[in-house]
Amino acid sequence: MPFLCSKQFSDTSSRTHDLPRQPDAQLKALLLCLGCLFEVADRSSPACVAEAPEQLSKDALGTISRCRELCAQLRDQKPLALLQLMEFRARVMVRDPGLREVLRTTLQVPGITGNTLLHMADVCGTADVDTCCEALRMALRLFTSQPGNYPKIACTFRSLIVLQASREDAQIYFAEVLQILQGLPATQYPPLELQWLVATAFNNGIYYARVHDTARAEEWMGRAIALVKYHPDRAVLEPDLQKAYTELLGRKAKAAAASQTEQ
Repeated sequence: MPFLCSKQFSDTSSRTHDLPRQPDAQLKALLLCLGCLFEVADRSSPACVAEAPEQLSKDALGTISRCRELCAQLRDQKPLALLQLMEFRARVMVRDPGLREVLRTTLQVPGITGNTLLHMADVCGTADVDTCCEALRMALRLFTSQPGNYPKIACTFRSLIVLQASREDAQIYFAEVLQILQGLPATQYPPLELQWLVATAFNNGIYYARVHDTARAEEWMGRAIALVKYHPDRAVLEPDLQKAYTELLGRKAKAAAASQTEQ
């Protein structure tokens, strides 16, 4: 049970006389304790973890602080990124109001990568969508600053789009993908992810056409056509999109002509 694990963890981490005297060995022992604590919490049901989240978080944060002191003493920066992730996880447990501030200081920590931020986003999940999206945007900045991270970039964009509250909120990410595609050699962006973007944009266009919002339908279908131009199977995919788009424009023109006739 997490409660027992937390109690054992608290006893172990607080009895400093039971820990190795050498700072490096002590650091390794405490990092192992932290890893075990989070592993047990991950494997337990949410109801079990909820029995003692405050104690779990408090014990973890105290040990993380001690680990950072040892890192400073040893001049060892390697564990700092892992400790930042662990602190974030410990604060998520109790919905700590300082969680966003911890996230915003993350890029200042040596060794932080886009993958670290993806883990942070995963820890938040849908329980804290705003913080999750902020972590994903930070990860995206790191991925786009280095060449060759296109699979990670694509997955991060998909996660951000899925988490948006509305189709309109997702527009900015489609625009960012297009901007990236314009500067890429052909086929560098993962084709399956690009096809998902095309399908999502096109389906949004179909939705707006059905509710008679022609302007938005035209925008979304236009995005789908702009995206498909970068797909390796463009010749196969584009004709159907163009046909639907042309039909939409035709209906728009007929509606405009009918409106003028009535006037």
